[in-house]
Amino acid sequence: MQTLSNVDQALGFLRGEDNPFDTFVAGQEADDDFFNFHVPELHQPVMETLCLAMERYRRPDYRIRQDLRQSRAVIIRGARGAGKTHLLHALQHRDDARELLIRPRYFDKQYGFAEYLLKELVATIVTPDDAATAVLQNPLDWIAEALTRRMLVEALRSLSSQQWLHWIGIPHPVGIVLGFKWRRVGRRRHDLISQLSRSTESSSLPELCRQYGLSPERARALLTEFIEQRDTGSNARIRMRRRLLQCLADVALHHNREPLAYFLEDGFAELHSGLAPSRTELVDDLLRALIEILTAAGVAIVYAFDNLERLLKPVGQFDLQAAQSFFAGLAQMIDGIPGMLFMIYAETGMWEDCTREAIDSFAEARLLQGVRLRDLGIVNVLELESPSPEQLTILVQRRMQPLLQHMPESGELDLIFPFQPEDIHRIAASPDVLRTMLRRLLVRYDEIVLGTASPHQLSAPKPEPPRAEKTQDQVEREVLVPQWAFSLQKAKHRLDHSSRSALASELHGSMRQWLQMFVGRQDAVFRWQLNKVESARVGHHPIYGEITVCHWSVAEGQEAYRVGIGTILAQGPGLQRDLQAKLEMFNEQPRQADELIMLWPDRTTEFSVDDLPAGTRRVWEDYHVGHPARNIGFSTDALIWLLGFGQWLGIALERQSAEWPPDAVAHFVHTHTASFLSQLLPSYHETGS
Repeated sequence: MQTLSNVDQALGFLRGEDNPFDTFVAGQEADDDFFNFHVPELHQPVMETLCLAMERYRRPDYRIRQDLRQSRAVIIRGARGAGKTHLLHALQHRDDARELLIRPRYFDKQYGFAEYLLKELVATIVTPDDAATAVLQNPLDWIAEALTRRMLVEALRSLSSQQWLHWIGIPHPVGIVLGFKWRRVGRRRHDLISQLSRSTESSSLPELCRQYGLSPERARALLTEFIEQRDTGSNARIRMRRRLLQCLADVALHHNREPLAYFLEDGFAELHSGLAPSRTELVDDLLRALIEILTAAGVAIVYAFDNLERLLKPVGQFDLQAAQSFFAGLAQMIDGIPGMLFMIYAETGMWEDCTREAIDSFAEARLLQGVRLRDLGIVNVLELESPSPEQLTILVQRRMQPLLQHMPESGELDLIFPFQPEDIHRIAASPDVLRTMLRRLLVRYDEIVLGTASPHQLSAPKPEPPRAEKTQDQVEREVLVPQWAFSLQKAKHRLDHSSRSALASELHGSMRQWLQMFVGRQDAVFRWQLNKVESARVGHHPIYGEITVCHWSVAEGQEAYRVGIGTILAQGPGLQRDLQAKLEMFNEQPRQADELIMLWPDRTTEFSVDDLPAGTRRVWEDYHVGHPARNIGFSTDALIWLLGFGQWLGIALERQSAEWPPDAVAHFVHTHTASFLSQLLPSYHETGS
């Protein structure tokens, strides 16, 4: 029973603890506290509907291309602070998750949408995701294991008894002599098939094969033969599919990722015979091959476009052309390539702007086709509503539980202590979104616990006093510097656990956001002004053929001098192909840049071309003679902050408020990174002529 004495004792305990409602904004990546604050009952109908939609795109019985579902989109709308990002985190953390959830961090209007989707898909496959459930934390391992088990089952079932003996290393005549033992060995095949058909979590695949007499090496050879016999044909997509299956078998049976990484970065471009294919053909073939293979592994392919503001307002201003390109490209993918589900998480006001200005009738018709679900019909738009009093009560209980369970005599207190039911009902009755309700709970909690109001008195909400303006130092200390460190930590982790080439497009997208911060700002030392930043595709290689172009001028009205920037991220055999793909810019007419800078990570600024491998050095020597091209080395630390800049900028712009100096973010960027920009000026910057 809750009495005055135990209430006073409990309030005394709470005064020494942190306010449990001071976390009300979900980050773009779930942190360790996610499950402490997650309330499944919030947005549960939307959550269940999305799970059904994703499950519809899982096709573990996939056999032929016609089994693929038609690509469709579901739009999840809600006011700012309604819980869209938290909902996405909840989907990603489900224990039974069996989808590959792709969350693009950038969008570039200069690229074909299929190429954009392909690069994001490849990056997700080869990059571990610490935020995901254990099953899909490292999607490549899980996909490779599931698919290789399925192929082994089919291959083993196709074998005769004599063929089985051959693959486990027992010659046929010896098997006849063994008699009964031969039959017992034959039963091993059926037992192995049974084990392979079970959960992939039962045991290691190589160890399972050895247990039944089939070495991983022989299993890999068996699969090579099986794939070649089953997947016949000579067109590029079939050859890509065969090679992908073989590479995935290497991952599952030998834990060897290098063949797959090389194939996804460069090897896929070598499979075409005859005339060199166009960039579009390469992208289309590889994207379709990956979709078919992932679907056969029982994985739903789901693109989740969270935070449209970050995609379509990369530096804080709505980019109409980018929005038009985004929705037109998405509509074309829905029409053209099956097997994908697109989830668009949109703030209501942002969506209305897009609908009014960027989505034409063709795109709107495709976006609203929706997913057909049993008992629900066509699902195309889902709205996130404000929590009900019952849901808010559950949320309060979840937030208070860790404190109450450590409190003396907590069993005598209400589960929503220190709140009264009237507090929760009053807050829930408002039209506020979830984030605002959490803010009001935070204020009310402090009113009660810190003694500004009695727990038995319901005070009317007080208007917030005007906030004092903050200095640049305060903004940097409280937000910009901590978020800079956080974003760089995340970028370093991804760089350490990913193929660098898979991050190339994201790196260039982040670099362009950084360069945009300097547009219109004339350099007092070198007299150059950056007028425009854009991306450019060069050559035919989808992974390596990307540069960033800066338009510089000395005086207003002067014809711009264009400097292309290419980052060499490939390693091993792909290094010279990476360099060659960018240098092919000089073979194009018209050229997209007047000068080309090659950025080489993990090197000093003055590194020598003589230090490059012989093949790469020959590529440079063949191309650069007579062409304005130069090499610049830059540190690993610079590579990390360039990769993390886009995430940092998105967070900084979200946290920006009226109390900040108007150019607080730009001032921080200019102060901390201008020295790197000075290396990217036109080569004749000393004279400016």
